[in-house]
Amino acid sequence: MGLARKVRKEYIKAGAIAEQAISSIRTVYSFVGEKKTINEYTAALNGSMKLAEARSSQRRGNSESMGGETLQNVSGEVEFKNVKFAYPSRPTNVIFHNLNLKISAGKKLALVGVSGSGKSTVIALLERFYDPLDGQILLDGICHGAIK
Repeated sequence: MGLARKVRKEYIKAGAIAEQAISSIRTVYSFVGEKKTINEYTAALNGSMKLAEARSSQRRGNSESMGGETLQNVSGEVEFKNVKFAYPSRPTNVIFHNLNLKISAGKKLALVGVSGSGKSTVIALLERFYDPLDGQILLDGICHGAIK
């Protein structure tokens, strides 16, 4: 066996040892990083649980304790009538003044606009994350605040 071949074998062996060492270091580093990630996830989860508790305490009650109408057959017509809305955190910044919008049952609608134009706010109002300051939001002709 020639000298060049022996040198090549030794380089290959050294490369394999270095690769194994680097792989081991990466494994240890991953476990250290995993602990940090788990701690961050736990902190975020605890924060979101506190937020959920605060949000549920702000609700007007649950559907069992609240009066209201239960819709048996929902066709899906949605209407915003003269809706005025401002977020509770910014009461002087009114988002909608007399918003009127009617969406017929079974129809599709695209809300399109620049950032901050109120697209998500329409959905948040419809889902009752917030109530309008004035006006009505109707589902099948019934004020959605009166529905369980």
